[in-house]
Amino acid sequence: MVVFLGLLDDRDLSLRYASAGHGPAYLRRGSDVEQLPVTGPVVGLAPENTFFSTRVALQPGDTLIVATDGLTEARDNTGTMLQDEGAMRWIRSSSPEPQPLADDLVRRVSVYSGGRIADDLALLVIQVTPVGASGERRGRPER
Repeated sequence: MVVFLGLLDDRDLSLRYASAGHGPAYLRRGSDVEQLPVTGPVVGLAPENTFFSTRVALQPGDTLIVATDGLTEARDNTGTMLQDEGAMRWIRSSSPEPQPLADDLVRRVSVYSGGRIADDLALLVIQVTPVGASGERRGRPER
């Protein structure tokens, strides 16, 4: 079993997460995209496995993208997998807004794979919004 568990702290704009064998997670900051490291093995491989969390400092405007491996393991008509580099290239060239970014990634996977998506594809896209002068958040989750 794979797991991505994250806790967003809006007091210091940080993400503490543990990723046990889960597919890719990326952080987009401006035009830069970095892959967040997996912090542990797949759950259940061995009873003595230890799992760790790590902390990432976030900034207003950052976008967090968590995806199942259906993104990076999408294959084109020659069988070539998209992999992390391809996913990061797509994220970098897509809209920074969460819904258009998610829609674009799903569309691109479909086009890349010729409409033959062989694995599940789930995406979580979160954008860090700045705190207004009153201390209230300017955005709310759409769903």
